[in-house]
Amino acid sequence: MANLISYEEYTEENIKEAKERLNEMFLALEKAKADTYDKPEIHIAKRQPTTNSGSNYFTFHIVNEKGRLEDITLDMCKVMGISANDKMGGTIYRTFGNMDMGFQTLYELFSWLDNEEWKDWQSRIRYTYI
Repeated sequence: MANLISYEEYTEENIKEAKERLNEMFLALEKAKADTYDKPEIHIAKRQPTTNSGSNYFTFHIVNEKGRLEDITLDMCKVMGISANDKMGGTIYRTFGNMDMGFQTLYELFSWLDNEEWKDWQSRIRYTYI
């Protein structure tokens, strides 16, 4: 299975920029919410039915300040050190579909962001499947 971008192609600068961009983006989204009960959302798209082996292909999106859906999958791949699969234009391929792999991927992402601010991300950011 070919990769759109291999994790081996990421430079330290690419990774640092992606971490900064995601940290700033999530903090800005959270700040923009006036109501404390209104949380920023990350939208997860499962790009095809689960394979026979239980694997899934995901893309991750946020609604930016202009109200448009923005794909953050490539930045996530850079931060987490995984390849962006060429299936359907750049997806994250996850095995073991017997658990919520969308949540698991976000859990890993926030631990990779190296920011103490995100220790309680589960209570501050919502995720939904689209």
